[in-house]
Amino acid sequence: MEEDYEKTQRRARRREGKRQDLGSHAPRCLSCGCLEVEALLSIPASALPDWFLEQHHLPKRPAGNFTVIVCRNCHAVLTDRQEDWDHRLLAPETPLERLAALLQGAVDWLLQLARKMTDLAVLLQQCVRWLLGGMIGPPPV
Repeated sequence: MEEDYEKTQRRARRREGKRQDLGSHAPRCLSCGCLEVEALLSIPASALPDWFLEQHHLPKRPAGNFTVIVCRNCHAVLTDRQEDWDHRLLAPETPLERLAALLQGAVDWLLQLARKMTDLAVLLQQCVRWLLGGMIGPPPV
């Protein structure tokens, strides 16, 4: 029993140290919304290894080279969504179809960002209520 308590205390100290390193009480990845403090890195994006961030082609490669940089998880989700596109967007033959593919890629990316920002906004609203309510109970996470 005492050993479990010590493990819990060590884990709590590690998590609190990581939170302090990240400079936030409730850190979160702004790209994919990850809340697991242990998974977040407190280093600048430019110092991350090549495998962590990937370039996602908004239109599939034959349609153009316009890319955005996202984490591996978001890249997988966005690439999977492209598989459901109209066949004319997957292998565009005209400039108009290439433009449509770029726009559809931008739509998918912005919708994903909007979902994550909506989740973040809900969390922030809960924080506001917690602060105005006299900070009763644990803070929202």
